[in-house]
Amino acid sequence: DEENRISAAAIMSHTWINGGARKARTDDSISGSTALEPVSNEDVPSSLRQDRANDGIQERRRELMDRLNKEHTKDAKGGKKSEASAHFLAKWFTINDRNSGCTFRFEWWDEAKVESTKIARIEGISQASQDGGAMDRSPQIVGRMLKDHNIDITKFGVGDARTLEQLADEVQRGAARLMLDATEHKKLVRVVDVVLLRLYTEKVDGKILIEAAEQYPDGRKRGIYRLPGTKKDPHENSREVAQRLLQDVLNMAECSVQFDFEDKEVFEEEMMSPSFPGVRTVYRKEIVQGFVTSGSTASLQRVGLPTGAPWSSEDAKKTVKYFEWMTEKQADAKKVKLKADSSEEVSGLVMAPIGLNEEDLRKYLETNKVDVSKFGRDHAKTIKEFSSELIKGESSLMQDQNGEVIRNVDLVIMRIISPNGSDLLVQTEQTFADSTKTRLDRLPGAKRRPDESQFLTARRILRRQLKIDENQVRLDNKNCQYFQEEKPSPGFPGIRTIYRKCLITAEILKTRG
Repeated sequence: DEENRISAAAIMSHTWINGGARKARTDDSISGSTALEPVSNEDVPSSLRQDRANDGIQERRRELMDRLNKEHTKDAKGGKKSEASAHFLAKWFTINDRNSGCTFRFEWWDEAKVESTKIARIEGISQASQDGGAMDRSPQIVGRMLKDHNIDITKFGVGDARTLEQLADEVQRGAARLMLDATEHKKLVRVVDVVLLRLYTEKVDGKILIEAAEQYPDGRKRGIYRLPGTKKDPHENSREVAQRLLQDVLNMAECSVQFDFEDKEVFEEEMMSPSFPGVRTVYRKEIVQGFVTSGSTASLQRVGLPTGAPWSSEDAKKTVKYFEWMTEKQADAKKVKLKADSSEEVSGLVMAPIGLNEEDLRKYLETNKVDVSKFGRDHAKTIKEFSSELIKGESSLMQDQNGEVIRNVDLVIMRIISPNGSDLLVQTEQTFADSTKTRLDRLPGAKRRPDESQFLTARRILRRQLKIDENQVRLDNKNCQYFQEEKPSPGFPGIRTIYRKCLITAEILKTRG
């Protein structure tokens, strides 16, 4: 509560900080010494209580520290990043989860073993799509996130501004994300991922491809001078975006290009978008470097090679893009950003706060006639545990047509296929810190936050659970399967629980780089 936030002076004088006794004052009767006088806590609200940072805050802190540690490790290696690991190609491997202190074992199972154990069969009623019709409440969730960060949602849908539903649709599809900028207080931003190509004519002293201008179908033309690039779809990895750029934007499908996907550079550019009033947009740009290695005479001439002549290309929307091959000095003169500074590669963007704290959750449940006295008894979760689950994004609350509270849990389950196309990856065992083990035998999966696309959840599973680089996996966005079921949950008395499951197929690529 910002209005009731206590002052720094009141905090420093509180008994929790000063040990509960006294504060120092100068005593004139003893030259050069100090005495202590009692501290009054009159200015400190009686509601102040000891607690710790909630799970959401702790997760954001861990993420920021991990990034700093990775950057420090890279600096210690002279700025070189570690090559992507291929540990997952072994018949079995283990991953240590530092947060939980547990180790997970993964194994590749053949089709016969998977079928006999039935682990690939998903319970629930098959759904036609991911939204579940009336179950989708992303506009309300997004609206609450905006209001919690002091953004006026009444301006959406007015004039040229897009509606709240359109922003929520972007978030659900993964076309954009709402994230917290940890460098400032309560700053929520809209994040769009972009891939740029830094394409050289040759490895040594080669010229760089620069997009110099573009002409719209109505004849309008503008000079831009920038690296060619495009937005990254949520199911795509950098490799797929680079190939799409070559084919659809540059018309260079017939040219052979060698990319370096392991040493990519990332930087962020922020601006205000009139389409989303009060919400600043951060374009998170990833530079992928490549070299034109070969091609037919005709295909090379079409893109101004080997002479380095200017050329143009028309995309499917009839927009004509004009390109030039420039030296680094020429590009710098046109103020083209060719590289990300090392200081820019440590991002301050983290997952946005979500869910309800204990007090707000209790009020919400009481307002909607849920008996909160049953929580914390007879194996039921406490209100604090329930709040923690919501804050971590592992569930969300909604109401049905009759006003009844529903706990909604979204699950993303991954069917990961080996490079040979015949085996599936299975999470088989969990080993705890005390060395006790639990048999799992399930497909890799995770709970999906209500403010993220299912493909972003899949990327999170690959990155955090499996430690697999995104460019080593292709997600199938055409054949996702959706299931829904309602189950009683004794841990949440008086509340129905609906599970929505999304099965995503992923393929481990045969080659890297």
